[in-house]
Amino acid sequence: MSLPDFTQRASDGPLDLRSEYTLHPTDEVRAEGTVLVELSEQIMQTDDHHESRPMVVFQFCGLTVGGRWMAAPAAAVAFRPAWSGHEPGTPTLVLGESGRLVTDLGRLLGNQPQHIQDAMDRVLQAIAMHFLTDMRVAHFRHDAANRRLQRAVHTHDLAAMRMHAATLRLARARTEVNTAAALVQAVRDHIEL
Repeated sequence: MSLPDFTQRASDGPLDLRSEYTLHPTDEVRAEGTVLVELSEQIMQTDDHHESRPMVVFQFCGLTVGGRWMAAPAAAVAFRPAWSGHEPGTPTLVLGESGRLVTDLGRLLGNQPQHIQDAMDRVLQAIAMHFLTDMRVAHFRHDAANRRLQRAVHTHDLAAMRMHAATLRLARARTEVNTAAALVQAVRDHIEL
């Protein structure tokens, strides 16, 4: 079975995290419209921590399938690493890591006849491969890691500032206690005279 023909907007480069594709109908798969594609991330649970892995999010505009207006369905293709044990999906390699591409067609596309679902699954995976096998993923992961680092630095700095303020309050409280204890002792000494 063939899949819908698609073309990427000419102005989109290999480092853009977003792109636009136009679907063109074929004799076997009458799907046409525009799809906006964006690189995103998913968080996966490992044994003792969370890890980020790429996914591609699709938002269709003016999609028609088999002459039927589909409005604006959304879909996603996620990369599941081999260690995750996820069996269904298309085998692939992303940034040297083997795994599978898993498509979520969403409600609107998921309710189409099976041959349309299969064709849309293949075209979405073909587009996702453009995003997941070039420099975009490396840049995206670097940018995402840098954002997490900046949030961690901010959290650390905020905690250090709060710790400093708490240390000052503790020192003032100890000074007040020592001053009050000295006053008590002075009054006690004065009464005994």
